[in-house]
This record gives sequence, structure tokens and C-alpha cells, in this order.
Amino acid sequence: MGNIFKPEKYNMAVCPLCNGKGRLPKNPGGFNVCKKCEGFGFIKRETGISEEVKNKEQTVKNSLEKGSNIMFKTMLVEDNSSFRQMVKNNLKDQFPSMDIIEAGDGIEAFQKIDSHHPNLIFMDIQLPGENGLELTRKIKADHPEAIVIILTSHDLPEYREAAIQNKANYFFSKDSIKADEIFRLVKSILLEKGFNADGSDSKWGYS
Repeated sequence: MGNIFKPEKYNMAVCPLCNGKGRLPKNPGGFNVCKKCEGFGFIKRETGISEEVKNKEQTVKNSLEKGSNIMFKTMLVEDNSSFRQMVKNNLKDQFPSMDIIEAGDGIEAFQKIDSHHPNLIFMDIQLPGENGLELTRKIKADHPEAIVIILTSHDLPEYREAAIQNKANYFFSKDSIKADEIFRLVKSILLEKGFNADGSDSKWGYS
């Protein structure tokens, strides 16, 4: 079995005096405890975190403060909490780095869209407060880059037509759509938007 102690985890370096042995040769014969590391074999790194790491951490922090999408953001606008939770769990299983925002009605959704700027929105039609089709129209007017997927139990021709008129990108029936179809579509949207398949931002090199 390998050594499970990993000094780098604790920002430690090999003691330069005893070279990690913890003891020094003693004359005549035998060994004594290294005074620099007190027999531990490792000492705290004097240099600390490298400037390269510090600079990258600051870059990420600045990007987050400016609202940069480090993770792909998906909003679920659905008043049925059980169905919403099921969709959320399935998406997180497939896309673990995806940031998922939830809204149970149209008013809450519109407020969160302005603050979170989601890349993708799953939209129910029959919502408390505001119809999902009308909400889609408003979202597309203010955030035309957002992808809106209508996901409804009411698969009617007039709803499909209204979805097109209000510039929804996709329309699916809850009763007939399969999870694999949703996953394939979401993955294609992720790649098209320049994200990794798990929902993280590819320009940061995370996977």
C-alpha cells in the first residue's frame, strides 16, 4: 500500500535538513531527531501559494463578481414541485456542474431570470400568476440569447402555434418526451454554447 499521508495536502515541503527522514546521523553511531522538522520529516512551505495560482483564483473571483457564467445555468419554471424536483434530479445526475434555478410561478421566474440570466429555461404553460407562453414572449424580448423549452401536459395545436409566435425554441409534451431525448438536446445546447458536457465552462478547462 502506498503512503496515504500526502504532505502537499497540508502545504508541507520535505525538510531540507534531514531530507524527509526526520532524523540525522549522530556520532559516534546512531541517530538523533532533526531539530528543524522535530522528527516529522516535513515543514511548512515558506513560499505558500504560487503567484500563478493566486492570479487564477483572482481571475475566477473577478469573473464571478461580474456575473460570468462559470457554470451553465438552467431554470425550471414549473408549479408542480414533484415534477420540478424530478427534472432537477435527472439533470444534475447527467450534468453535475450545471447550476439549476427553480421557480414555481411566472412572477418568481421573471424576477430570477433578471438576476441569474439562465442559458436554458424549461417552461410550463399553465402557471400561477402568468401564462408560460406570455412569459416566454417577455423573456425573449429581454434575453433573446436564452433557450426556452416549452414542457407541458397540454399538447394542443394552438399552444404549439403560440409557442412559435412567442419565439420558444422547442416544444415537448410531458406525456411523450423521454429523458434520453431531453439529455441529448441539453448536451447539444451545452456544446453549441461552448460549455463542457457536464455543464462547466470549457474556457476554464474544467471537465
